[in-house]
Amino acid sequence: MKKVKTIFATLFVAGAIFTAQFANAACTIIPQDSAGLNPNWPGLPCIVQGQAYNEVINLKNFSTVSGITVEWLRVDSIIGAPAGINWSMTVPTGNVPNQLLTNEDGCIEVAGTTSAARGDYRLGLYVCVKISLFANPLCNEANALIAQIGQISPGAELPDFSYFLRVVENGETCPDSLVLNVNELKTVSGLNVYPNPFSSKAAITFTSAVSAKYTARLVDVMGREVYAETINATSGTNMVEMNRNNISTGVYFFTLSDGKATTTKRVIVE
Repeated sequence: MKKVKTIFATLFVAGAIFTAQFANAACTIIPQDSAGLNPNWPGLPCIVQGQAYNEVINLKNFSTVSGITVEWLRVDSIIGAPAGINWSMTVPTGNVPNQLLTNEDGCIEVAGTTSAARGDYRLGLYVCVKISLFANPLCNEANALIAQIGQISPGAELPDFSYFLRVVENGETCPDSLVLNVNELKTVSGLNVYPNPFSSKAAITFTSAVSAKYTARLVDVMGREVYAETINATSGTNMVEMNRNNISTGVYFFTLSDGKATTTKRVIVE
């Protein structure tokens, strides 16, 4: 077993702010059965390079999160979209712009044309939430904010706001998974994280069919790469020991790539 010591370093990946630019456009609000984003990202059609795109993501506010009453939720910005793709939000008549009251439905229209590279574009939803415990709203990236609320009242299963826009080439079929995972890394199997979630450190183990050089990355839901390292793996079982260091609580994606294909594991830091 080969141990590869990892060093975490925060690296901001360039991503334009996904600005609302459709003054006259409005999506149709359709009541949803459950709170959160609908459809989940695998159900949203891919964006085809060079072709006009227009789709709707429904957003239903919560009544409670981790047992705490949510009075309102406001979407302030969305980052990480491919260049040329913009958003606008429709909320019930009379509401503050981009704000939903308890259990209310709204919708986010995603539209535009892009020539961005084929791949997965992880969106970061920045919101403000007013909960019953505090006089002032809490504002942050949605997953980080939900985790913060969960720490106030632990024990409940927390919602996940991880969302992707996928860009494919003209003529390519939109997959049911992440675009970059279409070419699954065949030389690696059994990619595993233990423990998961983890709070201080975790062991990433995998089996490589050959001795090979892989690029390992850990990326958060806001599109930030917090770890990148070249691993000279041996044939057989390999292990990457990851220390928490200054990594914030949240959802991450650990990937191994040989430059042509990729395999991914979802990782939670608590």
